[in-house]
Amino acid sequence: MKARILMAAPPLRGHLAPLVAVANTLAAQGYAVQFLNFLDADLGLGPSVDERRHAAPIRYPSGEGDVMADALGCLGEFCREVYSYTLAQARAFAPDLVIADQQFPIASAVAADRGCPYIATLSTPALLMGGLPIPVQEATAELPQVGGAFRQALRRAYQDLLAGLGAELGAPLHGEPLSPHGNWCFATEAFCGVPAQSLREDRVRFVGPAIQPVPATTQDQALFDEVAAFAGRRFLLAMGSVLGNMSASRADVVAIYRNALLALDEPEHLLLMVASEDVTREVLEGVSPRATVLTRRFINQFHLMPAFDLLLTHGGYNTIAESLYHQVPVMAFPFVFDQSQMAHRLEDLGVGACVSRKRHTPALIRRCAEKLLSDAGLRERAGVQHRAIAEAGIDGRVAVREVVRLLRHGGANR
Repeated sequence: MKARILMAAPPLRGHLAPLVAVANTLAAQGYAVQFLNFLDADLGLGPSVDERRHAAPIRYPSGEGDVMADALGCLGEFCREVYSYTLAQARAFAPDLVIADQQFPIASAVAADRGCPYIATLSTPALLMGGLPIPVQEATAELPQVGGAFRQALRRAYQDLLAGLGAELGAPLHGEPLSPHGNWCFATEAFCGVPAQSLREDRVRFVGPAIQPVPATTQDQALFDEVAAFAGRRFLLAMGSVLGNMSASRADVVAIYRNALLALDEPEHLLLMVASEDVTREVLEGVSPRATVLTRRFINQFHLMPAFDLLLTHGGYNTIAESLYHQVPVMAFPFVFDQSQMAHRLEDLGVGACVSRKRHTPALIRRCAEKLLSDAGLRERAGVQHRAIAEAGIDGRVAVREVVRLLRHGGANR
């Protein structure tokens, strides 16, 4: 009998997506997989996965504030809300292994209660990447200068959160983001620029992006065909998870979309804007575009990506991984710390540009777009990243091999 595996992540699609891909691959290979879905929405889990839905949204504060303090506070509230439920599910399921996102720190206590190992997953490789500080001119109160001091302060704040949370729950939590049993980074060594050998002491493995492609509907294919048939340049504007917290980010999203429209408003251009109707209505207010402008509330992004010449986005890692896989250059407007790390890494690799979400103009966006689209060597550099991802596979196969290795050497409950 193959092992029983419990999987969980906070209700954030960027953190859930790679785990869903791994869960489906594990289940297809005969493992008993139970997945705790706190988003209470369709994640694309296969029928062989035992999905348990339990709505527990993360409640972001409205307005501007200290992004990191707010994020840690929200994470603590979420963990308090779901700990008892998670523990009860684990006791009933009796897993041999727990696999959880690193922003689900109660996994360490749950695994200890069950006497089994746990794997922490890094949905973004930002914590493994150093040497990419944000220039002073890009730093804001919301996006501070990132360096050794900031990293240390963030780590201390995280440790303080876990210490307080563990004492409150009566279940001491492992005080570090990384698990002592194993950690997966859903990226490649080629993207991170960090030698895999240097991470072995921390039990970190690069397992490559785990992407769960959504089967294309008739509408998805019709949109792809419409975009692909356009003879000029094609631009995708998609802000991913940022759109889920519009109370704090709406004005920035509107400004980015509107300035991008003004920058790229040429008859030989097509722009697809992904946002709610009220956002796109505000972006288009008072403008009579010469470009072909399409708007959608949601899209099948992985399926549509190859039809575009340039992606304008927030810099979330899953979106970046999809763009690298399809070799589409990226203009990133980062909103939070890890997105800034990702955006600057794209620049370092020569496959993208980082633009301030607060201080940008149509002229700046136009110059960045022209530079990326006219770069004769970009396709070759993007190809290096594509091949690294393709070699690892996007179905989580490397992660599954790590599960086999851990259970073989670490033992199981049964």
